[in-house]
Amino acid sequence: GEIDLEGYLSQAGIKTNAGQLVRLLNVPISPAKQFYQFGNGKAHADHLNHASKLNYGVIGREWVEWITDHQNELNSTYQAIKVKWLQRLPKDVSSQVQRVANRFAVLETALQLAHHLTQWSEAENAEALLHCFNEWVNIFGLHSREEKQVIEQVNGWLLANAESRFITYPPTNQAPIKNIAGYRMLIADDNKEEFFYLYPLAFNEAINGNSKEQACQILADKGMLKKGNEVGYKYTTKIPYKIDTKRTRCYILFPLIEPDSEETGE
Repeated sequence: GEIDLEGYLSQAGIKTNAGQLVRLLNVPISPAKQFYQFGNGKAHADHLNHASKLNYGVIGREWVEWITDHQNELNSTYQAIKVKWLQRLPKDVSSQVQRVANRFAVLETALQLAHHLTQWSEAENAEALLHCFNEWVNIFGLHSREEKQVIEQVNGWLLANAESRFITYPPTNQAPIKNIAGYRMLIADDNKEEFFYLYPLAFNEAINGNSKEQACQILADKGMLKKGNEVGYKYTTKIPYKIDTKRTRCYILFPLIEPDSEETGE
């Protein structure tokens, strides 16, 4: 329908895991443009509904009988088509996208070998599936969805709470803060880039249920988290004494600033 799996779960306050989006693919449906002998989309849809009710299961039974008698051809065709699909992908693509490409290879294998039942051409089958795969990639992306989710979650949390939950340094005339999350280091003579000291409990809030070790590694690889330099403290650092005399151990996070389209030439 109009709402995909991620949309339905988010309405109920449920977080969607990347693995779920790989098992149940969100593939947008493009509006039909070819109605053949039918005058409009409704007449075309009504005919398909009527015909499917009259003939439901016929091709399925024929297809099962065919693949039972052609196992070798089925396996060899699938292997060749799978290679073709994987060769289309960039070298740095995530394993999640590779798994989905394998599933599309299964679909194309079935469509091509069922030509005698559907009368659809090899080119039509390949073009339709490639279109659907590209539409899915446009939504999911080519890289790890967990990585994207963690980066968007943490960066969004920082931007949403920057003004209300962090003590600014150097000090400013800010109103009293409730539920302090840490310190916001402003750009100054001795600091050329804004960043945050984030208390451990606030960091747990920012990653929103994601694995802490995985989130830290993703954020560090992205340049959003500065690694610690003490043995046993891989991702936390003590706040300098001049800022916090208790020298609380915190996570150092840098907000992700996307370049303006004018700067990138887009």
